[in-house]
Amino acid sequence: MDRKLPSIALIALLLTLFLPSLGYGYWKGEEGVEPLDHYYIEVFLDEREYKLSGYLVLHHFNKHSVAFRELYFHVYPNAFKPWNGSVEILSVINLNTLRKLKYSIVGEDLTILKVFLDEILEPKKWIKIAINFTVLIARKGDRFGYNNGIYALGYFYPILAVYDKSGWNLNPYTWIGDPVYAETSNYKVYIIANRSMVIAATGVRKRVDDLGKGLKGELWIAENVREFAFVASKEFKVSKTVWKNITIYSYYKPEKGLMGEAALEYAKRAIKVFSENIGFYPYPEFRAVEVDFGYGGMEYPMLIMIAGKLYEPERAFWLELVIAHETGHQWFYNIIGNDEYDEPWLDEGFTELVTILYFEWNYGYKRGLEVYNMYKSHYYRYLSRHVDYPLALSVGFFERKPYPYSYYYIVYRKGACVLFMLRRMLGDDLFFKCLRTYYEQFKFRIATIDDFIKTVEEVSGQDLDWFFEHWVFGSGVPRYTIRSLRAYPTFQGYVLEVEIGQLDETPLYLKMRVPLLVKTSSGEFIKWVWVNGTASTVRVLLSDKPVSVRVDPYDYILGQDAKTVFYVKIMEETVTLPFIRGLTKSFLVQLGVLLTLLLVTSTLLILYRRKGGKVL
Repeated sequence: MDRKLPSIALIALLLTLFLPSLGYGYWKGEEGVEPLDHYYIEVFLDEREYKLSGYLVLHHFNKHSVAFRELYFHVYPNAFKPWNGSVEILSVINLNTLRKLKYSIVGEDLTILKVFLDEILEPKKWIKIAINFTVLIARKGDRFGYNNGIYALGYFYPILAVYDKSGWNLNPYTWIGDPVYAETSNYKVYIIANRSMVIAATGVRKRVDDLGKGLKGELWIAENVREFAFVASKEFKVSKTVWKNITIYSYYKPEKGLMGEAALEYAKRAIKVFSENIGFYPYPEFRAVEVDFGYGGMEYPMLIMIAGKLYEPERAFWLELVIAHETGHQWFYNIIGNDEYDEPWLDEGFTELVTILYFEWNYGYKRGLEVYNMYKSHYYRYLSRHVDYPLALSVGFFERKPYPYSYYYIVYRKGACVLFMLRRMLGDDLFFKCLRTYYEQFKFRIATIDDFIKTVEEVSGQDLDWFFEHWVFGSGVPRYTIRSLRAYPTFQGYVLEVEIGQLDETPLYLKMRVPLLVKTSSGEFIKWVWVNGTASTVRVLLSDKPVSVRVDPYDYILGQDAKTVFYVKIMEETVTLPFIRGLTKSFLVQLGVLLTLLLVTSTLLILYRRKGGKVL
């Protein structure tokens, strides 16, 4: 079915008359609050041609202190050319001046639209840009594509690139990670489609219009979101539930039946526990949608796509896990934004952590620990075959490696395990206070790894450079063992002396807190000790006779330490001053020199007095 696109002049006229009637005023922003960008988009879904035709108007506010002569947009459909996906820009106009603008498609994968402005965009000024475009939908089961009766339409429109301290961020599309790095904006999107099409989209559906000739128009509005996406199918069945005024929907094919209902329940549980423990979900609606693609799932604001292959009873655990993960992205990517290309750990690693916590908060600590141990085993298996990498690396770094799937094991699995390890270092009360503070400080903003570290150190009151320098910016896992173990009786009990080293021939030089399981004649307990560099000797005062020691038996610290039970050798000599054994040789020498000087000084003073105060 053909649908003619309006001319640029007509678009300008319609927007001038029509946008105010849609509530354009709320986009002005509150007094004293920096206004958000806002998009008005109209698209027509042409099923015969597998095509989207439409236009967008971007109201962009230059919040920076620099002026711009050009703007940049990501046009990701061009990355899908091998599957007949692409975007054609028909025209660009400055609605402030009603002049057409020059533009070009650039970038290593031709996914950047560069728009040359006809007048300089000064700081703290608005510009209105209209872009007329046509998109061919990829014939591929993907986050942008058509497959098996379902249109998955992420990244379908030109989205403004982010300008930050490094300049314009113009990274290419990525196939192993997520490409979007965006400021929050407000959206009004009018989708025209066949009347029988069921649509799930970012935001809230405000209106449905009967356009005649078998067509309908749906108006969707979303506020304070990173991007907009929608899914459409004539086959969807829809179920919904409510938790605390948040309406949660599940879209699925009818044959998925009970699993579609299960998906709804999992999404509800995730919204609930993440709201209660991290920060409240700030939107009125949320949607989980079945999509036929090879991924497990994909996140968008207020909407997640879930692979149809998971909607089987025997895969119920994986369906629940993926829904928990993708729902977690509402907090880590959408509400708290980050550069998903350059610092993917901030969303994927954190979302893997809250996936573990989802199972803990819903089913108890033991169940969460099982999921954590599963993630950890995946990481260890990877380390047995491949090299370790720091967490603070970009998606592009991994894409250029011979084994690009290192990305998943490092950023996802290791990333979650490092955060879980930090939890054990800080304790639950302090760790979750850090997480909630991070949410409050950076919701609807963009955070960096340095921002997270600063938040944790400020909330905890601790200098944690020793932790982050190795576990985020460094690589390798230490594997500890006990080199020597003995105990000395004292009048108060025993002094346990433990020399801790590393198993590997090339040990890592780092500062680390290591747990020891100490067994005594009256029981056992965990004692955390510091290991500085490659090895350290530590001493522990005990009231009861020590029996044995194990290094990190519960694998709190990543690294698969020695599994041996080390038995304590009791020495015959009695130590009356246990702390003397902890003094360094240099300190003892200095103490001896000081005592000698005091003795000489005292002797001279006595002689001086005996001589009647005369100089000797």
